[in-house]
Amino acid sequence: MPMPDNAIETEIRKRVAADDPAALDLIWDQYGGRLHGFLVALLRSSHDAEDVLQDVLIKIASQRTRLLEVENLQAYFYSMARNEALTLIKRRERRHQPIHPDDLWLVPVAESPLSNDSAQEVRKTLEILPEEQRTVLVLKIYQDMTFLAISDSLGISLNTAASRYRYAMEKLRGLLKKEAL
Repeated sequence: MPMPDNAIETEIRKRVAADDPAALDLIWDQYGGRLHGFLVALLRSSHDAEDVLQDVLIKIASQRTRLLEVENLQAYFYSMARNEALTLIKRRERRHQPIHPDDLWLVPVAESPLSNDSAQEVRKTLEILPEEQRTVLVLKIYQDMTFLAISDSLGISLNTAASRYRYAMEKLRGLLKKEAL
């Protein structure tokens, strides 16, 4: 049974303070999959998400004593991941390299009722959303985060997180209604 986030954060801090390399394993086990999913949704590319996640983990490892000062590790890790992703996006924009989303950035799990065609339709619809709205929507639905955790992770107010989610849902409903007609 997984430990609650606050118990994990306490254990991570304890291991970092003892300079125990297992702290990084614990960070990976607890947050790696969730951060990867977040980055895939943000970058719309599994390959780019893996590269950015690797950069984030290297930063965490090289600056691990900073973790002792961080109040909310989950929010800190998501902020780092988002900042690294935005750095990649800006670098590409400066080089005039468009992001080419992977065909499979949103893949239904085997037992999902969604067919590959439906997943592709959802993926295309999500790509239409502004990045800020898509990010909040993915964190809320796919990462099962609360609005408070989303606001902490993205450095936005609680009301902004909730509004972006509401606007994203409204836009999705409208887009899906048009396609159903």
